[in-house]
Order: sequence, then structure tokens, then C-alpha cells
Amino acid sequence: MKYKALFAGLAISLASSVSGAATCTSSSSLGALGSFSGSFSSAGTYSDCFAFSLSGNAKAVGGILEIDPFWNKLNISLKSVSLFSQDGTLVGNMDTSRLTFSFGNLAGGGALYTLQVVSKVVVASGIVGTIGKNANVGYAGVITTLASPAPEPAAYALAAAGLAIVGVSAWRRRRP
Repeated sequence: MKYKALFAGLAISLASSVSGAATCTSSSSLGALGSFSGSFSSAGTYSDCFAFSLSGNAKAVGGILEIDPFWNKLNISLKSVSLFSQDGTLVGNMDTSRLTFSFGNLAGGGALYTLQVVSKVVVASGIVGTIGKNANVGYAGVITTLASPAPEPAAYALAAAGLAIVGVSAWRRRRP
């Protein structure tokens, strides 16, 4: 029983000593949000960071695409898109199998955030690696905020109108 407590204490102390802050190979500011990108001409793992602040509470949404020219000697794959708060706390990760991402419940009032994009660039194998051209690979993305995570009353009205039209249409088809 002593050993379990000792190992648990050791695990907790190791976990607390590891910072969750973003580690960056390049950094830039997004300012009022918008587009971001990265371009690479050699193999390696890259961690690009983009800083931004919010004036009000919001939900951040966006999308990202890999740019990998056909018959290129280099290939890129996105490993992760993460969001960190000013104190280094991980706010959320993107599933890289999707092209879109969202991070909810972000605090405003000048809160600073860092969007981290981790990508891996490798030399292509097989015939592409031997006869392919040597063009840059990269990614391009966009991020914006939604001021209110809850739908606006106009969205509810539009949905109700759409349901009413579908209902009337179904009712008219059933009438003899």
C-alpha cells in the first residue's frame, strides 16, 4: 500500500511539473483573427504558433487544409491543431481527420490565446521521391469567432418557417 501512494505522488508531481504551454518553432500574431498559414521546404516537424486576443466571450471556429503539390518530393501531414490560454492551459485539440475545428467558451476581456499547428514534413518514398519536383508544402487555415454560442432568435424563426413549409407540403401530399 505504501508503494501505491509513493507512485501516485510521483506521478502527480511529474504531471504538475510538465507545462502544457505551447512549444513553438515560429510565432506570429493573428491580430483580429483571420487567415494563417505555414510553408516548408525541408523535412522536419514544425510547430507554428499564432497569438490572438478576444474582446468578448466567444466560440472560435475555423478550418485548415494541407497544401501538398502533386508529384512533390515532400509530403506534409497535420498532426494537431491546439488552443492554449495565456497561462499555458490546453483549451482544446482538433481531430486532424476533419478539416474544421471549434473551441468553445473562450473568455473575452483581452484574454490572450495561442493557436498551435503541428505538422510533419517527410521526403516522399517510392517513385515520387526519385522523380518528383522539389516544391514547398504547407497548410492554410482560417479562424474566426462567433459572438454567441447560442443560436440567435432569427435562426429559430427560420427553422420554424422551414418546418412549417415541410409540414404543409407533407399534409398536401396526403390529401386525396
